[in-house]
Amino acid sequence: MDIANNGNNMEEWQDMDISLNEPLDLVPDTPISNGLEVTPNLLHDEFHQQAGHLGEVAQLHSQVLVTAGMLPETHIAEVQPQRQLAWVIKELHGRLNPDGLTVPLLGANINQIHLQVMRSETRATVKLTIADENNPDLERLMPLPEEATGDLTAHFVNGRLHLRW
Repeated sequence: MDIANNGNNMEEWQDMDISLNEPLDLVPDTPISNGLEVTPNLLHDEFHQQAGHLGEVAQLHSQVLVTAGMLPETHIAEVQPQRQLAWVIKELHGRLNPDGLTVPLLGANINQIHLQVMRSETRATVKLTIADENNPDLERLMPLPEEATGDLTAHFVNGRLHLRW
């Protein structure tokens, strides 16, 4: 059953404003190690940040099981909504940050992008809709993590949508 069409809840979709200004907390990515100026603890931290392959394999396995119908997708969405968010972000070639997410929407303009949010007691869900006159609208639901219950801000800068919580 779709989160948006659940007859048991009384939540409704609310439109979100998208700012064209760069968020203040957006900093460029800097590598952990810089040439020969490296210490073992920095290398160790860098390895742990890049060694997500086992978690990725587990996610891909669950995604294959869902696709094959062996695991109901609604069950996965209810039990582990962070996996659904990770799948959507990966599908859109985005990046999940500790305080938000970034989705590249190169080729789209601000008039084609529409964001809506629905809040429940435990979490918020964002609906991203991208309109195209020649194709059907692209619509994705993104259940946000539990820590994203506060104020949500959206910024569209340099062809990238930045959602912060």
